[in-house]
Amino acid sequence: MLEKLIGKIPIDYFSLVIVGPPFSGKREFLIKETVDNSNRFQIIYVTLEETPKYIYERLYKLKANINNIFIIDASPWSGVERVDWIKETRAKVVTSSISNLFKLNNDIESIMRLMKKPIMLIVDNLSTLFIKHNQESVFNFIDHLNSRVKMNYGRIYYSLHDDIHEPTIIKRVIYMCDAHVKIQYEETEEGVIRRIKLVNFRRYIIPTSWKNFVITEDEGFKIV
Repeated sequence: MLEKLIGKIPIDYFSLVIVGPPFSGKREFLIKETVDNSNRFQIIYVTLEETPKYIYERLYKLKANINNIFIIDASPWSGVERVDWIKETRAKVVTSSISNLFKLNNDIESIMRLMKKPIMLIVDNLSTLFIKHNQESVFNFIDHLNSRVKMNYGRIYYSLHDDIHEPTIIKRVIYMCDAHVKIQYEETEEGVIRRIKLVNFRRYIIPTSWKNFVITEDEGFKIV
């Protein structure tokens, strides 16, 4: 999907943040990126908001290479339903903690060490961490992941809500990442208009025009 915004991606090792309002399509973008890259990369999908069941079923429906995908579940989902689903599914799922950044970081690192390179790490959604932890702790978490992943493993994608935080938080996260994707939507009489653009890719000259997209059940995130 990222290639449809900029053409050939100049490097494999980079960090990217996609920023937009809640329910604008950020998660579907990350899921589509996972699907598109699941044959070339080993992928770790860290879910901090949505249940691993939803993530897995979307990836399966969109024909991702499930064998190359590991899900780290730090979502609020709990109880018997969650335990039963993990037992029944073929998904590779590890339970972590959204309340303990040290454990979350160690769980990510432990799985990365077991996987073949290149690796793509998805962190969905940073806003949940900023709500539960002080800002500097989350910034340190991001900084550590950026340095470890880009130096040793591959690429990392984050999502972040842009209208529930102080502007300084948004700006700092964007500054910490190599690439910044912006997403927005507008409700009109004809329906919802969704737009996306790559705002910046550090050290590279890239197209920055808005592109319209839709989200469908069978095809997921699709630029039109």
